[in-house]
Amino acid sequence: MGEDYGCTQGNNELQQEKELPVSEAEEMLVIGEAVPEGEHLRTLRVYSRCSSQATVAATSGARPSEAGSTDAGVPANEGEAESEGSSRGCRDVHVLRVFREPDVMIAPNLITKEQCAHLLKLADGKWTRSKTSVGTTSAPQTAYRTTESRTRTSYSVMLEEAQTPGVVSVELLACALAQMPVQHLESLVLVRYAEGEYFAEHHDGGFRPKTVLLYLNGESSC
Repeated sequence: MGEDYGCTQGNNELQQEKELPVSEAEEMLVIGEAVPEGEHLRTLRVYSRCSSQATVAATSGARPSEAGSTDAGVPANEGEAESEGSSRGCRDVHVLRVFREPDVMIAPNLITKEQCAHLLKLADGKWTRSKTSVGTTSAPQTAYRTTESRTRTSYSVMLEEAQTPGVVSVELLACALAQMPVQHLESLVLVRYAEGEYFAEHHDGGFRPKTVLLYLNGESSC
């Protein structure tokens, strides 16, 4: 069995200081509703000069020139979008909701195989033991402490913001999917799971309203 790789926005996961007792009623409480068939929410139209570098995304299938700006909060350049669309074409990515309350969305083929390979190449030889940030949900991000934990045994690499044009393209796509401005994006973190490694159940910090997970290889990859 090989290793699985993924990418996430930031690594400020919340781990409780201690386990709290859970009542039988709470254990039986059903939260939310699964949508097995997937509910189509919107379409991202992606224009790119090349499959591993700069990309521009717009919602609802609109061209960037029609939308005015992307969901990532980056103004769209009409001439640039035309050039990208004509030289490399465009592709539609469908966003499906598979769970309600809380909302869980998937976007198959959001990033290309070339983008996946580019991210993995940047991480080559830089893997270190993944860490967790420990704090309370009400604490500011600066109050969290980062440490290795038995609840997380994977290995990670944190990329620099806008480290390469290829990284920028993935950052913009993640923002478009999350419908958040790029100014709120955390640094991308690549995570590697070998057989038997894991990240136990946890909550992300309260300062992170949305989390984007990108599968870089395996059955769920791009």
